[in-house]
Amino acid sequence: MAVDIALIQKQIEDPQVFSYVELLYQAAEQLREEEGEEKGKEAKIINTLELYSFGTYREYKKKKQEYTIEGSRSFFKLVELSVISVVNDNIGRSITLKELLEEYEFEDAIKEMISEYQIEQLELPFVDTTTTDPILILELILIAIKYKGTIDVRIDEKTSSIEVIATNTLRDVYDDQSYQLKSLSLDDITNRSLSRAKTNLCKWLDKSFT
Repeated sequence: MAVDIALIQKQIEDPQVFSYVELLYQAAEQLREEEGEEKGKEAKIINTLELYSFGTYREYKKKKQEYTIEGSRSFFKLVELSVISVVNDNIGRSITLKELLEEYEFEDAIKEMISEYQIEQLELPFVDTTTTDPILILELILIAIKYKGTIDVRIDEKTSSIEVIATNTLRDVYDDQSYQLKSLSLDDITNRSLSRAKTNLCKWLDKSFT
């Protein structure tokens, strides 16, 4: 059975879908049964599903040639998943917008969104598509994602920062017993690796009881 690329693309673009791991497992199993020229094309789709399951824009930027991102909605979903990852990893903390732009590389994501993916086609609430100011665009993107109920953050315009209050959406967790990474590395997804979490928990327990 061939990998259903149309279904995968539809799921990636769906604004209510944020979990792709089951689709990844299914597609990877189907790919193992494939032969011929189509296998190379479909392998790239598997990499893309892997990215949407566990990765962020930062990982995409490292190996763009290994992924297939079709259109503005798919690219924005990657940005949205990247925001969710930051929120999941920083609950209770404050982060400056400058830190988000530079350390988490959202500035490059925004530039790419403007130059290559026609942000105006997304019709995002609150997002002014006429501005090119990355801080303003990032702030408006955060408001748009918050408006959907995906994340809970408080934006402080005076300090140009966000306070991460809670997450309403969790990213997929990588389990090396169920799937072997093909494009990403464990170092890329440390905070989303089940095996790393178990190892860290064991170390913490050993330290606590010694």
